[in-house]
Order: sequence, then structure tokens, then C-alpha cells
Amino acid sequence: MISPLDGFLLVLVVATGAAVLSVRGLLGAVIVFGAFSFFSAAFFASLGALDVAFTEAAVGAAITTVLFVTVIHRVDHGSLGAPRRPPRAFALASAAALAAVTLVLGRAVLQLPPVGDPEAPAARHVSPRYIEKGPAETGAPNMVTAVLADYRAYDTLGETVVILTAGLACALVLGTLGPPERRL
Repeated sequence: MISPLDGFLLVLVVATGAAVLSVRGLLGAVIVFGAFSFFSAAFFASLGALDVAFTEAAVGAAITTVLFVTVIHRVDHGSLGAPRRPPRAFALASAAALAAVTLVLGRAVLQLPPVGDPEAPAARHVSPRYIEKGPAETGAPNMVTAVLADYRAYDTLGETVVILTAGLACALVLGTLGPPERRL
């Protein structure tokens, strides 16, 4: 069963996702997309996936939003030409695709075991093994450290590379790297 908080956050995620498609201006769309990322991060945090929530908050809600807003303000809008509105068929196809994905994900969420269910496959197979053999296999006294640094080391490395790349891209766009004459 989905808690009221999780249900509320899911409604916010879907509403901001739909709002991004309906906002006319680029800046408005970026700000609404930042809100979408923030609500996604809050939803991940409410589910207990703090590493995913932190990554979504840092990359999606913060770094990407700052990067897009900066690019919008630095681009010569006259070079873009007259704004074009997508054809109505494209908008309808996008809405249909969004509805289909929402239905598939909604059905998948309903099939998940309840949060904290001791009979869930992860609680019956994976967690006991990590708890029993983790200290001996990894040498880490803390189970969170053992899982993130040893069992999921490549995943954690990948997340770190994504955050580093996003930070470097922001620094380059903002002009904080490079020769002093090119800085803002």
C-alpha cells in the first residue's frame, strides 16, 4: 500500500511532468523541470533510497537547472530564429506516450511489495547475506559502507563520475574555468 506522502509526491511528479510539456517559455520549462527533479528526489527519499535521492537532487534539481538557466541567458536568442510550435500530431503522440508510460509504471508500482515487508525477496535473500557475510567479506564495520564501497562499488563510482561531469560542465558554462579573459 502506498502511504499518503508517497501518493502526494507521485501526484506532484506527474503534475510537474505534464506541466513541463505545456509551458511555453524555455526558462519556465527549466524551472518546472527543476521542480520535477526536486519532487522525484523527495519521493526517492521517502522510499528510503537516499543515494538515488541525493543524486537526483544534486544533478537533476540543482546542477542541471543552474546549467540550463545559465545557457538560456548566455545564448543569443536572435540566432535561434522564430520559435516554432510543434505540430498537433506530435503533441498528441507525446501525450499518448506519457499516458502509456504512466500506466505501465503505475502497474509496476502496484506489484511491488510493501515497504519493510519481511517476506520481500530482497529481505529474504539479499539482506541476510549482506548482514551475515558482509563484515568478513569486506572488512568494513559499517553495513552501509560495505554495500556502497564494496558490493556496489562500480555503481557508486558511476554516480560519482556523473556528478563530477555535471559539475565540470557547469563550471565551463559559467566561465569559472579557463583563461581569466573568458570568465564572466
